[in-house]
Amino acid sequence: MNIALPHKTSAEDIYRGYRIPKDTIVLPNIWAMTHDPAVYPNPTAFLPSRFATDGTQQQQPAPDPRELVFGFGRRACAGRQFADSNVWLAIAGIMAACTIDRARDECGREEVPTAEFTDGLISHAMPFKCLIYPRSRRAIELVEEGYAQLETDLDV
Repeated sequence: MNIALPHKTSAEDIYRGYRIPKDTIVLPNIWAMTHDPAVYPNPTAFLPSRFATDGTQQQQPAPDPRELVFGFGRRACAGRQFADSNVWLAIAGIMAACTIDRARDECGREEVPTAEFTDGLISHAMPFKCLIYPRSRRAIELVEEGYAQLETDLDV
């Protein structure tokens, strides 16, 4: 379960019939918000198309979970755009240089990984087997050149 940073109510509120007094500390349950089947049908399925905004869906796209995972209100992460951009760049770089495939067992059959996550304040995906190999000899050279430049920049 993922819990957001604590928030404090600035005024009395009623939520689903429950009275929440002013100055109450509340802990938003991000996991429950992103796994609500009324908002995200079949929430544990990998369905990136549910967020499509290019008109390929017949219904409205699901709310962007990035609006929740970086916090909200005055406690929202100040570096959320920086973090989101860096993750995108890292994934784009990996996908440009490498092929990622399912692992295979001793008989050569594909092993389909299961989506398993840790519990706690911050949830992480559990390790799983996969195959990662370079797309080409040029991809290997680019990675090696990048490491060499990094070592030069860091003066290692």
